[in-house]
Amino acid sequence: MRREYMADEVKYQATNLEGLLGRQLNDVEEKYAPKTAYYAGSMETPLPLPKVAVVGSRDATDEGLAEARAITEMLVKGLTPWLTKLP
Repeated sequence: MRREYMADEVKYQATNLEGLLGRQLNDVEEKYAPKTAYYAGSMETPLPLPKVAVVGSRDATDEGLAEARAITEMLVKGLTPWLTKLP
């Protein structure tokens, strides 16, 4: 299920994770996953493989932000060869 929201003149979409993944959640996902995922722009659903999410906090420390940035950069660099082979 998708819903639209506006904030700061940006249109955000909201969907549940089952719709995003195209399958039911497993027990661990059901326990820990957020009920709603928000995104801006267009996105194919369900998401194609592989899937990676970097989730943050509204009260992140400078150290936490730096770690999240470093993890994201490593993931992007690691996926670059695969992404360049997409049609």
